[in-house]
Amino acid sequence: MPIEACLSIKILYLCMESIKVTDLTTLNQLSGGDPARKIKYIQMFLNMLPGQLETAQQAASAKDWPRLRNAVHTLKSQLGYMGVKKGQELAQQIERMADEQTQLGDISTWVDNFVAICHQAETELKAEIS
Repeated sequence: MPIEACLSIKILYLCMESIKVTDLTTLNQLSGGDPARKIKYIQMFLNMLPGQLETAQQAASAKDWPRLRNAVHTLKSQLGYMGVKKGQELAQQIERMADEQTQLGDISTWVDNFVAICHQAETELKAEIS
């Protein structure tokens, strides 16, 4: 099932189990093929991810749109390095919604989807460095 079909949070988890969300091509180029550098970058990402996701979820619950925007913006470029394209796309959409304060009734679902994809990336990246 293509990831684009996984817009509902109710089916997202089932879809994510069978779809790899990371593509480490960019990270491999960035690290110059040095396995130690690659592991270092992955560990840095994994260390900052939980805090940023918690901030995003709390901000969405509190309807603190600037804080939500900042949390997903912080993760957006890092997701790019880890090749999490769908996560980047969701981050961009959440940023737009928070900036423009549009579709706010749907923003929690978008954040839930974003968090689910980030957790899947986290699982994949932990496996990569194990």
